[in-house]
Amino acid sequence: MAAEIHTESEEVKKILKDQDIIIGAERTMKALRTGKVAQVLIASNTPDKTKKTVEHYANLSGASVRPLGLTNDELGAVCKRPHLISLLSIRK
Repeated sequence: MAAEIHTESEEVKKILKDQDIIIGAERTMKALRTGKVAQVLIASNTPDKTKKTVEHYANLSGASVRPLGLTNDELGAVCKRPHLISLLSIRK
């Protein structure tokens, strides 16, 4: 499992470097409602209510949703932020 997390961490770092991203639940939800998101990455311990809301808006906007094996504190550390990150999205 540690190798899997390491691989996902490296993948998220590559996305951060190469893609135009949105960090955070509120900003991701707003971008989903306006159709500006291609893919949403969800931390493994994101609350179910948030997951369902993201999946609903993603279905409406045509964005894909990808659950991660990283927790929100691990995702925050990978993004080099001093706080928890539950959602990370890639702009179209």
